[in-house]
Formats: sequence, C-alpha cells, structure tokens
Amino acid sequence: MSSVCKSFKAFRKEQDRARALRDLLVTIPDDEELDSHFRMFNRPEVLDLINAEGDIEHPVPLGMTLLRKVPEFRKLAVRAGFKLLFA
Repeated sequence: MSSVCKSFKAFRKEQDRARALRDLLVTIPDDEELDSHFRMFNRPEVLDLINAEGDIEHPVPLGMTLLRKVPEFRKLAVRAGFKLLFA
C-alpha cells in the first residue's frame, strides 16, 4: 500500500507543478498580459522549441526550457520559480 501512495504522491506533485505553470501563463493574467503571452508563443523560434520539446503529459520541462531560452519569458522566471517551489 505504501508503494502505491508514493506513486500517487509523485504524480500529484508533478500535476501541481504543471497546474502552477498553467495558472501563471494562462489562468491568472489579465487580458493584456495574456495577449502578450500569446504573441510570445506565436513566434517561429518558440513554436520550434514547443514542437521539439513539448510533451502534453509533462509540460514542466518545456516551461523551464522556455524560461531559460526565450528572453521574454525570463521576466516570468521569478514568479514561475516561486510557483514551482511552493506548488
């Protein structure tokens, strides 16, 4: 039973981290900030990163790559780090 609980705990932590990133990028922002995020996502080099590293089942690694490699996403780094640490 304890091995099952450990598996669920790890799964829950990953889902919480993914939800925190989604909230940061899509759910929490106002309309102007959301439009800014969509403009950043729509750039060819960002779309290439998403296509190369994106995984619907594991969005956190892609989010971290975007924060590292796309300068416009770096302003979100502190907020994202806080969300991921405490998610």
